[in-house]
Amino acid sequence: MKYIKTIGFTLLLLALALSGYYYYQKNNPKTIAVVLFDDFTLLDVVGAYQTFSGLIFKNYQFLFVSAKPGVVQAGGGQSLIATHGFNQVKSANILYVPGSGHIGHALANDSLLAWIRSIDQTTAQTTAVGSGTLLLAKAGLLEGREAAAHFYNKVELEALGAKFVNKNYVVSGKYYTGSGTSASIDMVLQLIDDLEGEWQSKATQLFIAYDPAPPVQSGTFEEADTSVLHLAQRMAQESPVDTAREPKTIAMLLYEGFTMLDVTGPFQVFNELKPLGYEMVFVSKTGGRIMSDYLLDLSTTQSFKTLKEADILFIPGGSRTFQAMADSATMAWVTSINGGTQWTTTVCTGSLVLGQAGFLMGRQATSHWYTGSLLEKFGATYSHGRYTKDGKYITGAGVSSGIDLALMVVKELAGENYAKAIQLKLGYHPAPPHDTGSPEKTEQDIVDVLSKMYERSIPKEIPVIGKSSGVKGARVIDPVCKMDVSNGAVDSVTYKGVEYKFCSAGCKKLFESEPDMVLASMKPHVK
Repeated sequence: MKYIKTIGFTLLLLALALSGYYYYQKNNPKTIAVVLFDDFTLLDVVGAYQTFSGLIFKNYQFLFVSAKPGVVQAGGGQSLIATHGFNQVKSANILYVPGSGHIGHALANDSLLAWIRSIDQTTAQTTAVGSGTLLLAKAGLLEGREAAAHFYNKVELEALGAKFVNKNYVVSGKYYTGSGTSASIDMVLQLIDDLEGEWQSKATQLFIAYDPAPPVQSGTFEEADTSVLHLAQRMAQESPVDTAREPKTIAMLLYEGFTMLDVTGPFQVFNELKPLGYEMVFVSKTGGRIMSDYLLDLSTTQSFKTLKEADILFIPGGSRTFQAMADSATMAWVTSINGGTQWTTTVCTGSLVLGQAGFLMGRQATSHWYTGSLLEKFGATYSHGRYTKDGKYITGAGVSSGIDLALMVVKELAGENYAKAIQLKLGYHPAPPHDTGSPEKTEQDIVDVLSKMYERSIPKEIPVIGKSSGVKGARVIDPVCKMDVSNGAVDSVTYKGVEYKFCSAGCKKLFESEPDMVLASMKPHVK
């Protein structure tokens, strides 16, 4: 009897310990701190951020940190909002440091280096890509360690005591460092694999539809042709390449709920067309900052009323594409602009907008793997390719395909060598840890889980322009991922007297960990 009582008491202690552990986990989410500084590379941040989203269901939360909260300018004319200042963030589980085309200013910023050094003492993993690796080295964190960085940073990195390795990414103890823009995705997938296992890493890769297929292959700096290398070096030095051409406009449409990586991949590539006279313009229905499908927003400088024509039109996908398809003003503007474009391009569900406008009838087109079959409702033939060109229309598959699609457009506009030079300058040499990223290459149970998640956000009927988007009653948006859950939410939470509904347990968990921060992200920011 005494033995039985002892076992019973032991089991009770174990149950209490486990319940305490799960309570602690729920109420103490792990933190990913992303540091922002002037002129950071936008794709470095968004590529990692979109990939890190695979951890939000594992009780991780994001903090965007800068010297002080507010707007931080990225290179190329865009910006992001820092949610916290250095003095507000004293610890993190993971630190992520992006690169910059003008890293010298950040390297001279003593307060930035001091904060990185301080936070590193608390992290389980410290990560950086591109010239961001120099910041870790300057902070004294990579002495004697192998590290990856952009090839341009080799000499300076070694002068700071690190051992430069010409690889996509390198893991040395708790330090993960990557060479270029593709490493912001590949390296984070490897980190997710190390933290949460292969299943989670593969599911994340399929979630961002990352099955890269660049239309050109520049090779590394050691392998590139002399002409390509010379051109890439001139781009890096921001030397004029050809300013004699007529000015041309690339219009990038943003609507509420667009997907960040859909936009920032092409943005980073198209930005390299400036020396050829191309100007990139972000446009929305009324202008101002536009919220993406998950916490981040971007600024638009033009509205439908002010921008009347463009040479290239780009339309991203997003969680609220169907609402955009039902909006008469959006569809009228797309129809009008398309009439004068040389190229009209889309990524992910953005191709459905073209289908709704009637431009894909009888054409080949692609889209996100889950919505591709909907193209047939518009008279298009669904192509399973990474990108598809038919006439002046170039459509890309899911999310991350925007980088490949943009290089394809550049190849058409400026030739193969110019596209290769951009690839080389950006360090876009994708090498994910797993050969997956499409349904055909992914285990069926992973495909089934994601399909079930997507099913809740897709209306049963294609929306009619000027009418409801197919969702009955008032539209209900998950405050975390901005997904439309009007057709059915998994769970709900009442906070400060208001009920919020969620597409998944992961989104609910993230909301419960930082409700005020999530709700603040739903309000429009003023620049």
